[in-house]
Amino acid sequence: MADGGAAEVETVADIEPDTQRFGGALPAQVRTLEKAEKAAAARKAAAAGKKKVADVDPINTASTAPRSGWSIQVAATPTPAEAKTALENAAQKAGSALRSAEAYTVAFDKGGTTYYRARFGGFTTQTAATKACAALKKKKVACYATR
Repeated sequence: MADGGAAEVETVADIEPDTQRFGGALPAQVRTLEKAEKAAAARKAAAAGKKKVADVDPINTASTAPRSGWSIQVAATPTPAEAKTALENAAQKAGSALRSAEAYTVAFDKGGTTYYRARFGGFTTQTAATKACAALKKKKVACYATR
């Protein structure tokens, strides 16, 4: 026992049985410990996730999509799998036009239905995005530049 007669607590699970003493509510110290545990678990999961992102999801998702610059959109589909296929097909046909672009998807809602935009981002100017799109159109891939 630590000073003051209280047992040392390792995790929230160590004190969960004592919640009945507090009328079912956790005291502030317990809530703080619970938050700290959750934050530590989130940091650990994030660190582990960073190491395997390329293995799990080679195409960026909305959460990792380029946030600035210009993009080109090649499709809007009802499923993430179809969006990924559209990106793969466009990349295969594009050749060098998309060599430095990043493929990603963006989910959006329209009329209560979720759709998935298939985009290539990382273009620094509108001109660069428009040129890449023109190259795709020559390969029969519909697209447009967007910000």
